[in-house]
Amino acid sequence: MGVALGGAWLSRSATPDPEESAEENAVTFAGASDTSKGPASDTMSRLLETGRTVGIEQTRNVLAFVDALKPGEYEARLNEALARRKGNQGYELIEGLYQKWVEKDRPAALNHALGLKGKDRKTALTAVLTAWAAKEPYETLAWIEEHDKNDETRSALYNVFRTIAQTDPEEAIALAERNSNYSNGRMNISTGYLYAIWAETDPRAAATKALAIPNSQERSGALWSLASAWAQADPAAAWDWGLTLERAGDRNAVFRNIITAVTNDGDTSQAIAFLDSLPPGQGRSEAMQQVASVLANSDPEEAFAFVMEHAVNDRDRQAVSNVLQQWAKADPAKAFEIALDELEPGNARRNALQSVITEVANRDPALAREMLEKLEGKDLENIAYSAANALARQDREGALAWAEALPEGDLQGNALSSIFSEWGREDPLQAVNRGLKIEDAKVRQRSLGNALGSWAYQDAVDAMTWAVENLAKEDQETLIPQSLLYQWVDQDAKAASEWVAALPEGKLRNRSVSNLVSSWANSDLVATGEWIKQLPKGESRDEAAQRYASQVFETDPEAALAWAGSIGNEENRISQMQSFAQQYLRTSPEKAKRWIANSSLPPEKQAELLKAADR
Repeated sequence: MGVALGGAWLSRSATPDPEESAEENAVTFAGASDTSKGPASDTMSRLLETGRTVGIEQTRNVLAFVDALKPGEYEARLNEALARRKGNQGYELIEGLYQKWVEKDRPAALNHALGLKGKDRKTALTAVLTAWAAKEPYETLAWIEEHDKNDETRSALYNVFRTIAQTDPEEAIALAERNSNYSNGRMNISTGYLYAIWAETDPRAAATKALAIPNSQERSGALWSLASAWAQADPAAAWDWGLTLERAGDRNAVFRNIITAVTNDGDTSQAIAFLDSLPPGQGRSEAMQQVASVLANSDPEEAFAFVMEHAVNDRDRQAVSNVLQQWAKADPAKAFEIALDELEPGNARRNALQSVITEVANRDPALAREMLEKLEGKDLENIAYSAANALARQDREGALAWAEALPEGDLQGNALSSIFSEWGREDPLQAVNRGLKIEDAKVRQRSLGNALGSWAYQDAVDAMTWAVENLAKEDQETLIPQSLLYQWVDQDAKAASEWVAALPEGKLRNRSVSNLVSSWANSDLVATGEWIKQLPKGESRDEAAQRYASQVFETDPEAALAWAGSIGNEENRISQMQSFAQQYLRTSPEKAKRWIANSSLPPEKQAELLKAADR
């Protein structure tokens, strides 16, 4: 059973009930069935309430629960957890259960993970392979290479190379580089953390190897990591080495992390000496942030004086934000006064005001609102969103009253949408019902969109169910594709795609198809392409082909061109083929010329492209 929206069905399995009927564009709902099997313990229920972000206490509870199980219980508890969780809930529990199972019976745990589907399979396989990699890295790597490298095995590969690097970092780097490309050709494995491991035993060898990396982004990442490790052991030697680097980007990466390592050890005097030897630029500014943060922990007033004395430009003065945030914990009025009266108008002042008011809102929402009443113009506009969010976490009704009293327009819209984003995490049903009462269409859609997005992160089906039952048509056409669909795709792409495919032609279908393709193709290009092939000809199918072609072009230009050629509307088809052909000419001119000459483009368009290419 599920929700029907103009002939399209919404349920946890996206399977239509043949006995259910509805008038055109009507909405009905009979609920989703409870998938839990048998009674669950209170402990299991509590452990399933959290997502990926958990605290120390939750981690301890998971470990205690898993350690108390007998080997024969792992599969039953995992099946129960997977069946009962919603959205991203229970991630750490599931991971812990698999890791313990791997210790006792790795083949059984692996087979169980491989038997799952969708997001559950990815979560399970990541946990199994990560645990296996810590014990038998080469065997794990061999299995991954045999069964294809993809997003499911990314975390495990990191742990494989980390384990190998403990004894042979150079070999670990070579293996990581060999396995850097995923099957979709769009994701790479960073090797920076391996250089940090190497630097613990031989920093100069690690540095020599890192400097030979041709790609600037990868090289900076490696230098960034090894500089931190080296500076922890010998900051002066690391700094002297950094001075010899020829590239400014490399030097910034190294200097920034050396200063970070030194200040983390509490040696601010050496860090300041290092800082003063740097020329103005991004590296110096980021170093200023680190030194100022450390000083502010013990004496915010001294830290403020340090920033104002040593800053040479507005970018350096950005460091004052962290200082005043620390100061606001002890003396909020003084911190606010300094931010407002002693800093020149500009980014540094706006950021400082934002930091102070956010900090104050966490402790005294009423005082934070008084501070906000004193702001105007750009200062208020730039912090309205973050201030509203901070207020809503402590005093939602007070935050709403403040936001609703603001002048109508973008300022009020920013504040309200931020409040509803926070509200949607805590009490989504109450938030969306309140959001329906907002009269201004633009503000209503922004606020509802944020609340629904927060709700959908936990349970996309529940959020979608409410949306199709309660939203007006114009709000559905905007919010379902933009705020809900991508979360449903992340949680259950098959169900989401079946629901979208059943929608009637119109704006909601067109926008949903487009957003579905954009989201789904990021994780599974093949499945997305197969789904598009089954769509009937029409405007939404054309939009899907166009979006998919854009996703594919980076890795397979000629496949993208073929998809563009499948667009039914002649004008759009020719336009998209031309656009992709022009991009192809820039990246692979000879291949592009051959494709153009044999394409279905009109002869005059072919001649135009080839002539432009010759020029």
